[in-house]
Amino acid sequence: MTKVRFDRIDPRVLPEMSAKVSFLSREVTPEQQQPLLAVPPEALATRDGRTVVYIVRDDRTVEASVTPGAKVGDLTTVAGDVKSGDKVVLKPRPTSGPARS
Repeated sequence: MTKVRFDRIDPRVLPEMSAKVSFLSREVTPEQQQPLLAVPPEALATRDGRTVVYIVRDDRTVEASVTPGAKVGDLTTVAGDVKSGDKVVLKPRPTSGPARS
C-alpha cells in the first residue's frame, strides 16, 4: 500500500472521494502538466456531423460542441463548449429519424 498526499489542497476534493494513481516511468514535460478536461466516452454523441456532449444546467440539458482528443485512462479528453465542473449526460439518447405520419 502506498500513501499519496496533495501538494496543494483542492476544494473540489471531498472526504471519502477516491482516485486512481499511476506512477510515471519518465519525467513529465511542462506541456503535459497542463490541466485537461475529460469525459467518459459514453457521454460523446454525434449530431449533424459534430461531436457533442449534453451538459446539465438548471435542471435542463444543453448541447455543447466539443472536439474529442486523446484517451486518458478510461476517459477521453475534450475541448470546446464545456468547462471543469460541468455535469454531462452518460449515454445520451440517439437522435430520432424523420417523423412518420
